[in-house]
Amino acid sequence: MFSLHRPSSDELTQVVARQADCELSYAEHGATDAAMPAGYCHDHWEADLGSFDDATFDRLAAALSRWQVQRGAGLTVYPADAVRPGLTFAFCFRLSAVYVTAAARVVYVTSEPGRRGFAYGTLPQHPEQGEEAFHVVKDGSRIVFRVTAFSRPGHPLVRLGAPMGRLIQLRMNKAYLLAMRRAAA
Repeated sequence: MFSLHRPSSDELTQVVARQADCELSYAEHGATDAAMPAGYCHDHWEADLGSFDDATFDRLAAALSRWQVQRGAGLTVYPADAVRPGLTFAFCFRLSAVYVTAAARVVYVTSEPGRRGFAYGTLPQHPEQGEEAFHVVKDGSRIVFRVTAFSRPGHPLVRLGAPMGRLIQLRMNKAYLLAMRRAAA
């Protein structure tokens, strides 16, 4: 989960293989699309992406399904497959002198008129427990990018450093919003 070197493709393949048969590390699967559960930090972030038109909406939904938001925020996502229900994946990012590698699974994909996106849930090899959802939404005459999440520390080091973990989450969410704004520009 924590390493002094950037994980190789082979190492990320091994993480995904080890986590593929694991259960999600929390019980409230899909709750980012319903009532958020008690006992977690709740996050709701959004960014106005401009006037709605079908072509822009479709382009942003496609970018979301290709992990452009996560990559734009500095994450490496492996495998690079398009988002689909049940996809187990790993991501990594550098945090000062340490690389963090986490595993997750796509819990649901949303494809409705005026709302597209997905949510992923944490697996045992993730420093947090919970779920995060990313959607582009038609809101009146505007396109809005929404991030909804619930989480709590999962790894003992993260529990010990909970305030720092929370700061990292907030920084990552701001980076997601900025990445989607860049995609919309």
